[in-house]
Amino acid sequence: MSWSERIELYEKIEDHRKRPLIAYVTSKRLGFPHFMATDALPRLIEQIDALPKKTKAVDLLIVSFGGDPMVAWRLISVLRQRVKHVAVLIPQSAYSAATLVALGANQIIMHPNGHLGPVDMQITTPGSDGAPPKWFSMRT
Repeated sequence: MSWSERIELYEKIEDHRKRPLIAYVTSKRLGFPHFMATDALPRLIEQIDALPKKTKAVDLLIVSFGGDPMVAWRLISVLRQRVKHVAVLIPQSAYSAATLVALGANQIIMHPNGHLGPVDMQITTPGSDGAPPKWFSMRT
């Protein structure tokens, strides 16, 4: 789907739902995956800050294999501080950190082919003094 087609679809969703839509879609392409990461937070927060002051409800469309759980926590926290009602729209997969975002919303709306999970929180911390990063997982 082209960028212009995607924007048109997002605008139709906003018109139908009568509320602003924020989309967070990460690449799921084979060989080019991208995960939820802190570099997206400033752009997402800019969109949240740009909402009209009287906004009481917002939709968050999310498609992702997951990523940093701290990004999920920060995103849903900022949304819930700013608006009273957060609905998460899941047209495809929302795994791991994306599932955590959905679980923090007031409402989850899933396409019949949409799905959540599995949640396998993993955190990577930078190594100190040239040491390799440390990786923490629920599995280990």
